[in-house]
Amino acid sequence: PASVVKCEGESAILEVTPNNAVNLSYQWYNLEGAVSGANANTLVFSNVTPVDADDYYCIITNQYGTVQSLSATLTVNTPALISQSPVSTANCEGETTTLSVVASGTDLSYQWQKDGQDIIDEISASLQFSQLSTANNGNYTCVVSNLCNTLTSDIAVLTVNIFPVVDLG
Repeated sequence: PASVVKCEGESAILEVTPNNAVNLSYQWYNLEGAVSGANANTLVFSNVTPVDADDYYCIITNQYGTVQSLSATLTVNTPALISQSPVSTANCEGETTTLSVVASGTDLSYQWQKDGQDIIDEISASLQFSQLSTANNGNYTCVVSNLCNTLTSDIAVLTVNIFPVVDLG
């Protein structure tokens, strides 16, 4: 059987293709032992979960003997999920601040955006600013993705206030 990578909730099929022998019986196994009810040349998962992730092999038997297939790995990726979007903030010029997103899922990628445009090289869960200026004013989001899905955080508004100038003359 060939290894398979799926997202949680998808279906997966592992299959062995024996030669033209007749009267074959099949039993699939994982690292915990025989898989209950798995006695066909295909092992079908209709709604994979992380619990299904394992190495599987099949033992094929007929009146002439028994053969074991090679192992195949079922990998189950969990979709990206944003549990906390960045929070709007107001700061003064010259200060520092950080916008953060909290997300879970398998092999996440991050891309920060300002006013809908990607910010080059800002690909982590946090976006740090030092020496803020009014040029940093804007609407910020973080795009979180993996093999299963892509999500965009809620908008965080960054407002940079300028120091007042007092004219004493």
